[in-house]
Amino acid sequence: AYYDPQGTSWEMRGQQMGSTRITSGTYKDSFAFVITVHANTDGDVIGFDFLTDDGKMSRLTAAVTFSSTSNVGDMENPLPLSGPAPTSVNDGESSSPSSPSSKPTPPFDPAQYAYSMVVTAFVNLDGVDFTSGTLMAYYDPQGTSWEMRGQQMGSTRITSGTYKDSFAFVITVHANTDGDVIGFDFLTDDGKMSRLTAAVTFSSTSNVGDMENPLPLSGPAPTSVNDGESSSPSSPSSKPTPPFDPAQYAYSMVVTAFVNLDGVDFTSGTLMAYYDPQG
Repeated sequence: AYYDPQGTSWEMRGQQMGSTRITSGTYKDSFAFVITVHANTDGDVIGFDFLTDDGKMSRLTAAVTFSSTSNVGDMENPLPLSGPAPTSVNDGESSSPSSPSSKPTPPFDPAQYAYSMVVTAFVNLDGVDFTSGTLMAYYDPQGTSWEMRGQQMGSTRITSGTYKDSFAFVITVHANTDGDVIGFDFLTDDGKMSRLTAAVTFSSTSNVGDMENPLPLSGPAPTSVNDGESSSPSSPSSKPTPPFDPAQYAYSMVVTAFVNLDGVDFTSGTLMAYYDPQG
């Protein structure tokens, strides 16, 4: 997502790389993009851009009104997002002054994986509930290598149920086969790391947790990534560079959507949200 009130700059408000297969309902076997959108006030009109895996862009036609107390779409009824056939970011056709000038560099490539699932979790480190930071999913069967399988920057306030007013991290996890055991690391906004204790078994036909009953993820107090305390041979060696900083926004919401460009349903790519009241 981005904020561009004058139509002359591009400020991202949310980004989701990769989608999740819908396993039931009207849209069964379609693919949904589950994106966390950020803002400092309710009422912002949020639009969407879509970046294909080969670096082409399409501006989508639908928009949503930001609300810190509700989400838009779910895995049964995703928001339809449509747009024209994507064109090169820099070819002068699809981009406007408010479009990004270059393709963001993803921390990993979800397109190399055939399947995905959504994990909705809340994070507690050494007794402290975290409302911001970066949740990372990884696969490390031998304990000697660290393969990223998903990343979620920023959380969403839970508005009902047992965990009301807690914050959930909604992360899309990727794999090429069912049965992979997926672990989690958490990176704080000040660059410290904690290895979380829980793990999930990957399944392409089901998700783990939801906004009523998120998966509890706990871990020790975070320490510096490079201080030799918390990192192991399988930990990332440096802090990933986020495409934007969700910590600068007070509120967030989740939008679950599927993307159709010029009649073609997209199953991979990067969905970005933006705010542009001047059009």
